[in-house]
Amino acid sequence: MGNVDSVTTSVLEEAVRPAPGGSNTDGFQTPVTTRSSDPAPSHRTAEHQPRPVAQAKPPHHRRPAPHRRRYHEVDLLRFVAAIAVVGFHYFFRASVQDPAFAHTGFSDPGGVFRYGYLGVDLFFVISGFVILNSAWQKRPSAFVASRIGRLYPAFWVAVTLTALVLAMDPNHRFTVTVSQYLVNLTMAPKLFDVGQIDGVYWTLLVELKFYLLVLGLCMLGMTLKRVLGFAVGWLAISIWHAFVPLTSALKQLLVPEWAPYFVAGILFALIAREGWQKRYAIPLVVASGWSVYLAIGFAARASDLHDAPLSPYVVAGVVGGVFVLFALIASHKLQARWAAKVAFLGGLTYPLYLLHENIGFVLFELGHGRVNRWLLLAGVLAVVVTAAWLLHVLVENRFAAPFARLLRTRWEAVARVALDRGPLHDATGRQWTPPSMSAPAWGTARIF
Repeated sequence: MGNVDSVTTSVLEEAVRPAPGGSNTDGFQTPVTTRSSDPAPSHRTAEHQPRPVAQAKPPHHRRPAPHRRRYHEVDLLRFVAAIAVVGFHYFFRASVQDPAFAHTGFSDPGGVFRYGYLGVDLFFVISGFVILNSAWQKRPSAFVASRIGRLYPAFWVAVTLTALVLAMDPNHRFTVTVSQYLVNLTMAPKLFDVGQIDGVYWTLLVELKFYLLVLGLCMLGMTLKRVLGFAVGWLAISIWHAFVPLTSALKQLLVPEWAPYFVAGILFALIAREGWQKRYAIPLVVASGWSVYLAIGFAARASDLHDAPLSPYVVAGVVGGVFVLFALIASHKLQARWAAKVAFLGGLTYPLYLLHENIGFVLFELGHGRVNRWLLLAGVLAVVVTAAWLLHVLVENRFAAPFARLLRTRWEAVARVALDRGPLHDATGRQWTPPSMSAPAWGTARIF
């Protein structure tokens, strides 16, 4: 990868929905009773006769509900990862470039913040863990709508704010053209060979590729076996690529250098649902080991790039520690009740990630030589955190869900019109029904 710039996000946003009308909390149909004195039953036609209702099974026949809870520990980890990346940019990356991105007055104090980029690795594991839950039992159109609604409204506002602030750069290092701004709104400017307005956007493109792969799994139909097969297959491709490189197109799509992190997150999600089983544990061990191997290799290249040594032991310890934490969370052995009180910080992660880097660099340059470095640091952090909070409250909370619903309903309306005009056919000539209009292909099991 080129720059180590930022974090990515993914959100525990899909609450378990209540059962359809007439169902009790266990998901069994509530019996409907009729009065024995119902008048004139003989005059009812067959279609007006009350339908027989299947009685609920006795309690001892009921299958126990899967363990479901909101993982506040993951929300907290997301915020910790974001802070690590902010520290990496402000205390290390800003000053190691020549010329410097910004004069922050700090140069990796204690030699700690140079490892902050590993927050990216943590975010990809989190993404694999939570996106599987987001996609589970969703129609493909609903999954796409939820992802677009979650990411794009806040992103469009952040791109606009960043472009405006970069125009105030006193050193004129960051220039933004109108065409560059418009292409960046797609979240994938690299696909069009256009420069990114903010270096952090590279991780969003990696996320979009992961979503595309999950979308394919949604269209195929999600079952536990298929999800496991997808995870193992993607991990195998990542390892294969190290010995027999993939074609450029496949490498761009399958992101083999980041695959084991997403795969590990998926496997942790399955373990949280099903418990520790050999079929999950073995590929998880492989994914963890392969992630550590790739992280050490990347650290060696980053050391040469920045002329700053990165200890392979520290890198291995941090990445390994991430997997240990997730193993405890997935096993339900790490349940910090106090984390629920600060879980709101997880909501600031995505906006903070979008806004902190280049906007922060410009603010540092504007105050350099005029303000004490500690006061300047406090002021920059106050500005970007406040902006992130406003973006979360005024944009994400207000527009994400309505925008997703609008996209989903529009797609379904188009699908209905298409169906009214006659059956659709795919490339092979077989009749095709839009995914959102057909019943889910997967079973009734849920991850959470």
